[in-house]
Order: sequence, then structure tokens, then C-alpha cells
Amino acid sequence: MELLLARISVQSAAGSRMGLTLGSRGVIERFGADAAPGSAASMWVSEMPDDPVAWLAGHGWEADSHTLRERAAAYGRPISTPPQHEERPGGLISAVHR
Repeated sequence: MELLLARISVQSAAGSRMGLTLGSRGVIERFGADAAPGSAASMWVSEMPDDPVAWLAGHGWEADSHTLRERAAAYGRPISTPPQHEERPGGLISAVHR
């Protein structure tokens, strides 16, 4: 993941945008083992860093992190079911290259 982001960053012009959906710690173990071949879950190979915003900043990106609920509400599609656990920012990332 580190090498991929380094290569993308070198080739990205200032103002380029990137969006990431990052799985929380443990997602790969929970879902990857039972994933059907060729499914999105079968392609997960790494977990998000502890601080994705700082990680991206180290590669020249200015990033914001959001929860799914925050983004859904921002697009006028609020999620009406109560959260099953504490939701922390970090799973949905929007970034602009400096």
C-alpha cells in the first residue's frame, strides 16, 4: 500500500483528487476468509493506517476523514438505523494533492 500511494503521489498534479474507502482494523480477517473468489472482499490486502489523514499528509495529500453517516447526511441520504457500535471518522477519505 505504501509503494502504491508513493507512486500515485509522484504522478499526481497539484489539485488532483482522491477518494478512499478504508476498512477498520480486523475487517480483513472477519470478511476476507469467507469471501467469494473475485469479490471485492477477496481483494482486500491491507488495513487502514492508524491515522489515515496523517499518512496521506506524509505523501503530499490534504485529507479529511468521515463516517458513513456523515457522508450520507451530507448527500441528503441520512441513515435512519441507530449505529450498532461507536462510529469513528476514518473509513471514508477525501483528499486533494498539494
